[in-house]
Amino acid sequence: MDLVTLVYDYLKLDPTFVEIIDWNKANGFISLEDSGISVGINRERYESGSRDYDYCTSIMSIVCWIREEDQATGENMIRELAHNIRLSLSEDEGRTLNGQVIGGFVSGIEYLSTKAEDTLMLHIAEITYEVEYQEDRMRPQQASTVLSISNDIDIER
Repeated sequence: MDLVTLVYDYLKLDPTFVEIIDWNKANGFISLEDSGISVGINRERYESGSRDYDYCTSIMSIVCWIREEDQATGENMIRELAHNIRLSLSEDEGRTLNGQVIGGFVSGIEYLSTKAEDTLMLHIAEITYEVEYQEDRMRPQQASTVLSISNDIDIER
């Protein structure tokens, strides 16, 4: 399962985030071009499940950012964006990523505002999203590949 793609696709399809221009599947990636969201995994924890699978909890980082010159306005805007991401991932479909995982929850949000250029203030939120799912314990068995089958029969009489 590609968990980063599941979260990325889920958020990108949410109409709440239609104005977000820069989308990335990279841990903590921030561009200075436009507002954006990046999705990545920081850590994975495993617990024994059965002979065939383990329970995995992925600690994900969802970083969102906006550009706004006025610091107070930018801080309010980034908090609103981060809370909308949290709410989207807390809805029934978001909690299980449309049935693909056991469950997920936002366990924290950190904020930062920084001057990126002389006239550019960048406002950033890092959302910690913890997702639990089952992960295969063994590598998939690969069937032997038959290169070619010949049905030529050479019968000498």
